[in-house]
Amino acid sequence: MIFLLISKSAIEGSWRYFAAGGICASFSHAVATPIDVIKTRQQVDEGNFVSHTDGKTGTDSYHHSYGIAKTIRNLMKEEGTGILLAGLGPTTIGYFFEGALKFGIYEILKPFLCSLGGVFATSKLLSFVIAGGLAGIAASIVLCPMEALRIRLVSEPHFTEKGWVDGGVQILRNEGVGGLAKGINAMLFKQVPYTIVKQVSFDFCASFLYSVVATSVLSGPTASKARFGISLASAFLAAILSCVASQPGDMLLSVVNAHKGKASVNDFIRNIFAVDGIGGFFVGIKARMLHVGLIVTTQLIIYDWIKLLMGIGLTGS
Repeated sequence: MIFLLISKSAIEGSWRYFAAGGICASFSHAVATPIDVIKTRQQVDEGNFVSHTDGKTGTDSYHHSYGIAKTIRNLMKEEGTGILLAGLGPTTIGYFFEGALKFGIYEILKPFLCSLGGVFATSKLLSFVIAGGLAGIAASIVLCPMEALRIRLVSEPHFTEKGWVDGGVQILRNEGVGGLAKGINAMLFKQVPYTIVKQVSFDFCASFLYSVVATSVLSGPTASKARFGISLASAFLAAILSCVASQPGDMLLSVVNAHKGKASVNDFIRNIFAVDGIGGFFVGIKARMLHVGLIVTTQLIIYDWIKLLMGIGLTGS
């Protein structure tokens, strides 16, 4: 059904949502690659950042000890400045397709669900949440292989010396398709709440701000600045909320893809909780708050203004 809607909507010009979403997601994630490297290494590194192996599950227990500044110094000292760009290739490609589906499907499903009537017509929030959830599922399936490759390149700097494409080939050769798909459950655990919270909060916050800002301001000489301010404020709030909502899933995604073996997501959940409690799922939250804050705020502003250039109104307007 989703793909039939995509095909129908493309004829009507909704392809612009896919294009804008792919461009903004690819760019925003690419420029934040160094921060993503720091966050991922804090979550998965053995020795300096984590220690102790659980004898029952074979999974690692996570004891975060370094802050952002010390992590950067140690990584650059031990592995050179190039480590901060590890995974740039799969990040750029993976998030282009992830962003295209995430934004495109969400924008298409919103009016479709609202048109169904019944509870969907009376609850815009429900329609938007379902649209965000389905978009998050589709985006997760597309992104999972590239994210698995990115995490492997970041967590094992010497995994391949021939580039990220060769790294993907090695995973397929040694581990099969499952090597690129084993993090799908953790990916869904991260991406679905992330997509729902980000898209819906941005929509509702922007709509609210447009409703309270005086019409004279939005049509006067400072209209462009006012609209930019609304986009910026809404994007920043969406960044904070989506980061917190998806942090446990991001932690799981990092450790599942970084560690070899057949331990399940449930094994990692039990192990992390047993060692560090709820706080264990928030390792790297400071680096990730910076990472997601930069990505989401930049991404949503770019998305809005690309839409504007393509003849689509700003979110919430």
